[in-house]
Amino acid sequence: MARTTPQLFAEIVEFSRGRFKTDRRSYHISTTLSHVAALPKFSGPGEEALFLDEVAGRQLLHVTFGSVLTHPTLKPRILETLESHASLHEELLERHLTKHLSLLAKG
Repeated sequence: MARTTPQLFAEIVEFSRGRFKTDRRSYHISTTLSHVAALPKFSGPGEEALFLDEVAGRQLLHVTFGSVLTHPTLKPRILETLESHASLHEELLERHLTKHLSLLAKG
């Protein structure tokens, strides 16, 4: 989303900010409301790493993914984007899972 539909990703980030206080209750995480408030607004692909690689941004998206994927207007747009950019999605997913599996194999 951050690379192909940055406006949609920005909407997801802002929606997630609003859901974070409620959704984080079911997780044991280090990120706080003040960490989330300190994150800048997403304004384009150059800021992708803040939300996918840095702890606060990653945890913001992780704990709110259920709310995002059940949102009546976000869900269809997310699915449409994933379908339209399936090869990029597969490439990034493979890279991400390979990284995790290699770390698990190291023990």
